[in-house]
Amino acid sequence: MLAKKYDLRDAVLLAELNLDLLLARRNPAKSFKPLPQFPSIRRDVAMLVPEATTHDAVLQVVRQTKPANLEVVELFDVFRGKNVPTGQKSVAYAFTYRNAERTLTDAEVNASHEKLVAQFKQGLGAIVRG
Repeated sequence: MLAKKYDLRDAVLLAELNLDLLLARRNPAKSFKPLPQFPSIRRDVAMLVPEATTHDAVLQVVRQTKPANLEVVELFDVFRGKNVPTGQKSVAYAFTYRNAERTLTDAEVNASHEKLVAQFKQGLGAIVRG
């Protein structure tokens, strides 16, 4: 009847929410973090690794190396095929560095990142692609 009165062509739905119940069930431990004040610096690495090398193995090297100011590690490409030797795969990772208290310099990030790349070469037998 109301749909005809207001010339509504589609179904009209009504919902009632008990906000007291919803607010009582919220988890105050989960909250929003403020946006970072200082910029991040991203470094990408593409490397050839043995086919058996897992993402977890790469992350283990990162955890053991503990690069200063490393905030995020992201796998963004896995490639097999042309220009990749048999028994190997090409993996590409993005590493995001940030300091919560100040802007990082390229020299600081490069030093941390070079240590990490050296560990990939040593620990995984990786060949870093240019």
